[in-house]
Amino acid sequence: MHNDDHAADRRWHDLVLGLRADLDGIVEDFLSAVGLLEPYSRGQVPLAVLRHDAVSSFTHLIDELASRPRADHVTIAHDVGTDRARRGVPLPALMSAIRIDVEVLWTRIRGAMRTEDMPLVLDRVERLWEVVERYNRDVQQAYLEEQTLMTREREDEVGTVLTRLLDGPVTPALVGRFAGLLGVPEDGPLLVAAVPTTRRRGLWTWFRELIAERRPVHWQTRGDDALLVTSLTADQARDLRRGIVPARVSSVPCAVGPLADGVEDLPRSARLALRLARVLPVGSEDARRIRDLWLPLARADLDEDALTALVDAVTAPLTALPHADRTRLVSTLRSYLACGSVSETAAASYCHRNTVLNRLGQVRDLTGCDPSIPEQAALLLVCLGALPGETGDM
Repeated sequence: MHNDDHAADRRWHDLVLGLRADLDGIVEDFLSAVGLLEPYSRGQVPLAVLRHDAVSSFTHLIDELASRPRADHVTIAHDVGTDRARRGVPLPALMSAIRIDVEVLWTRIRGAMRTEDMPLVLDRVERLWEVVERYNRDVQQAYLEEQTLMTREREDEVGTVLTRLLDGPVTPALVGRFAGLLGVPEDGPLLVAAVPTTRRRGLWTWFRELIAERRPVHWQTRGDDALLVTSLTADQARDLRRGIVPARVSSVPCAVGPLADGVEDLPRSARLALRLARVLPVGSEDARRIRDLWLPLARADLDEDALTALVDAVTAPLTALPHADRTRLVSTLRSYLACGSVSETAAASYCHRNTVLNRLGQVRDLTGCDPSIPEQAALLLVCLGALPGETGDM
């Protein structure tokens, strides 16, 4: 029995090593078959590269089948996986090419065997699959690792180009480079959202969703803020122009910049989104635009001396009142400025409308600003947020 096993092993060994003498024919069979697959049929991998890799791969597989493993087998698989990743060959196409290895080797073994070899060959088919599957796994691991590295490299380059765009000047070369890296048209609509990094969870979750959907998107941290840039569909762009934030991002606590009409317009939108992020109220549960944050933005744009002088000039008589009186007047004033209706303010304050009118009259007499006059109401809004104990979040 032992002699029979030994003879079978020796015969298998002879059959497999016989493949080495026919290596050129095996490689040509492989090239003919793989040349029918996309994207190989379009020459995405040069023929010279395919031939070189086929010689190395089949030499390795034949040696493995003959139980003569090569020390460089991992290097061969790594080189093939990384090369195909860099050339943009889809992973399913790469796996299909490797399956052709099995078909070619099996066909050649069957062509070389005698009738009496059938039992020993069938007994070793599993060995053939094991060898090719191990090679397959090594190639796939190298491919995926290279893809991860390429993604990091791309993100780093996108970040570098975006930083240069934001810092200026904007050049056609930068515009084209950013559009190419992000995979969007140069004049395509873009959405920019920003948030303080300490409150980035919601925006980060949306970023991961966009990646899973294979949407063009970029995430970048600038100082204490996080910035997200993504493309928009024509319908989403039209809605954003009309002041309607896209449905998914509308529920994300963040600041949304104005629509960027193409990459050249991106810096304007990004800079404003970052400014809005810095005045985004703590506890926000949805996306805010400039129309929602204009008041804290206007307040933030005043330097400390100017804001202090303005607040003192307008509200000093209010702050001089006893606490209870000041609280009643300010509460009524804020309620009225939020709705512009005496009746609604009265209902919200649980008092008669004449009481509301009297309190608003007191505000006018004390501050010199009439809440019913829009320009003077805006001044009151700016100053109210700076009063001690006031948030200014209407």
